[in-house]
Amino acid sequence: NKKGSLICKNTLQRKLLNDDIEQQFIDNGDIKAWLCMPKEIKSSIVVVSLSGSNGGYSGTRARLLASKGIPSLALAYFGKKGLPKTLKEIPLEYFKKAFDFLKSNPSTSSLPIIVIGESRGGELALLLGSYFPKDVKGVVAYVPSNFVWGGIPQHQSSAWTYNNEPLPCILPSQKSAGKALSKKQQFKAISPLSIAIESINNTPEEKQLAATIPIENFKGPLLLISGKDDQMWPSSSSCQLITEELSIKGFDVEHLDYEGTGHNITFPGMPTTTKTFWHPFAKSWFILGGNAKDSYEASKDSWEKILEFLNKKDFTLIEKRL
Repeated sequence: NKKGSLICKNTLQRKLLNDDIEQQFIDNGDIKAWLCMPKEIKSSIVVVSLSGSNGGYSGTRARLLASKGIPSLALAYFGKKGLPKTLKEIPLEYFKKAFDFLKSNPSTSSLPIIVIGESRGGELALLLGSYFPKDVKGVVAYVPSNFVWGGIPQHQSSAWTYNNEPLPCILPSQKSAGKALSKKQQFKAISPLSIAIESINNTPEEKQLAATIPIENFKGPLLLISGKDDQMWPSSSSCQLITEELSIKGFDVEHLDYEGTGHNITFPGMPTTTKTFWHPFAKSWFILGGNAKDSYEASKDSWEKILEFLNKKDFTLIEKRL
């Protein structure tokens, strides 16, 4: 109250996994991951869960999916011991090793592989579907870009490589980087959206085309999720462009685009009041966008749609298109 006295309090405990989930750490010299296996497999797929530019393991999603009976692999690709320290020139072939691991694992060998990623992990999920369509049978991309972008924190080179060659990418202009640095030095939260748009617009058309993710190479079901108030980068318009292009060609693509929602689309029951966050690699405060109520509803609805996508789609149809 106004006198500073506590009126009441309550505690909400969000359970992220069932007690019978088996979690196995995989460090076989090829990949670093947590394999989350349900006691009873209730799904005909296995999910590879990818984090964004914060690195590490996307363990929360993997555990939640396993609690729904879906085997899941939380795969780290930088930011952990033995892996690249930052998001810079990560070989796409590393992820092929993860797919091969799942195909050789007796518990998952017969299951179609679905890739789920968020933000830079969403960009990555689209890339993996594009470059390994024979391995990846379905893709879910949270707040992705339709472009390949530079690494973090240093933007001078691509975040990804293939066949030892950096993928063509969008790089921030010096002018845009200068604006961000000025705000960073003033300890102000940055909205990278305008910087991202300016960087795209300052990139010549032929380089934009080269940096565009060739998602048309992927033939499986695709679910795109975005917030119309995303302040990190233009995920909404990126998803719209992908959806329009693939729909014309008869692809199985769905786009969930939420009003009043920013970059922070999470899981039901998780806090959505966070307006800014500290990026551990960029060493900056970033603005996420959206409001708490709409973000909560988007998180709840998108999670239900993802479970429906995973459980009801026929991911074997892709074999007929390849």
